[in-house]
Amino acid sequence: MTVDCSTDVTAILRRRPAAHRLTYGAFIQGNFWADDRTFVLPLKPMGFRHAVQYAAQYHELVDGSIRETKILDLLATQGIEALPVIAFVYFANTSDEPQAIEREGRERFESAEQLVGWITGDYLNEFAYLSATSSQYFLRMVPPHSRRRLLLGPGNIGPALANNINKLRELTALDDRFAFAPSLYRDALHERNLLFKAARLFGVLEALAYALKADGVGSRKAVRKMLGLESGALGEISDGGRKIRFDRIELSGRLRDKLFHGAPFRRNDLSEEWRDSFDILSDFPEHLVSSLMSDCELEFARWGNGASAARKAADEHRCRDKELD
Repeated sequence: MTVDCSTDVTAILRRRPAAHRLTYGAFIQGNFWADDRTFVLPLKPMGFRHAVQYAAQYHELVDGSIRETKILDLLATQGIEALPVIAFVYFANTSDEPQAIEREGRERFESAEQLVGWITGDYLNEFAYLSATSSQYFLRMVPPHSRRRLLLGPGNIGPALANNINKLRELTALDDRFAFAPSLYRDALHERNLLFKAARLFGVLEALAYALKADGVGSRKAVRKMLGLESGALGEISDGGRKIRFDRIELSGRLRDKLFHGAPFRRNDLSEEWRDSFDILSDFPEHLVSSLMSDCELEFARWGNGASAARKAADEHRCRDKELD
């Protein structure tokens, strides 16, 4: 990997077909080729003006007074280098369809981002994709993640929410094995690789289900029991007229096992009935991640309000441990 300071960058960026991924949050001093088809280059920073304007509006809300324009302009000028932008460009090999080009470049983008992470020590946030076919451009914005859940469930507000928060805080102080799960969840939220994220989220569920893993009960079975999904955590996606059925616990659990033990996860590792669901990992990983995030969020809420089967089992284990002491 060498920094390329002499290449005609404009000519490179106009090559087609290609997928362009725009991100912010890290600074690099020059452009470079991450591999034979992936180009990485720094762009003009977004700056800090939007944050200054927002802070000024908040100041007005709190204090009732409006900050002087000169002061706001000065603050914006001081933050002109904030939020540096990096573009990743993948030059497609065979495809000329926008979605296929972007999908084809996903692994290259991930590898290149890991290099940037090593160089800068910072996380990146993506905000747009531009796919260039041989004849036209397609722009896709990536809105900031906001799941807009209603405080861990409808009706869970006011005293109920405060009680949940207090219970979770008490459990974190009381039970190190439970406390490990929120730590894992925080790490999973930072993970950019969607397959790794799915595996990490299963790890969160596995940590929450620790008390149900007894007498030879495996991780996937314990997680299903915890979630009340003993008959299966089934989902279905339509893809060009083909319907793909999948079990999110089976799929993410096997993925986690293979990654953790350093073994490749292959289509044939799944039973024949579920073999087509392997395509979820390559084509629709975001759907798997979204489902697992919902599982984690709801299970944390159940631990807080005492409705979790895993928490009941953990409480019983603690009582038995006290009796043995």
